Amino acid sequence: MLYEKYCLPWYRYAAEKIHADGKIMAMHLCGKIKPDLKLIRERGVDLVEAVSPIIVGGDVELPEVRKAWGERVVVNGGAPAGLDRGLRLWRSWKLPFRTVQVMS
Repeated sequence: MLYEKYCLPWYRYAAEKIHADGKIMAMHLCGKIKPDLKLIRERGVDLVEAVSPIIVGGDVELPEVRKAWGERVVVNGGAPAGLDRGLRLWRSWKLPFRTVQVMS
């Protein structure tokens, strides 16, 4: 596949340089990401921001993300915007891991 041939090596190279500098590699990833799930760990990404669940137009749910990425990748997001206005949704979800906020 073209992505694996041309893009994946660049992400790996960038992650190596970023990690060598003592930093973490983060990326914004929203929308329909299901075909890309397994490649995230191969990229060397440490944190993914803005994973979109099905309810807001994405194509994955958080348990599926955790299964694909394991404990190595931190997810910042994954809950629909405006959730504070719809707490009944929140109570109906059984999120398998804690919410993480990353602040600089």
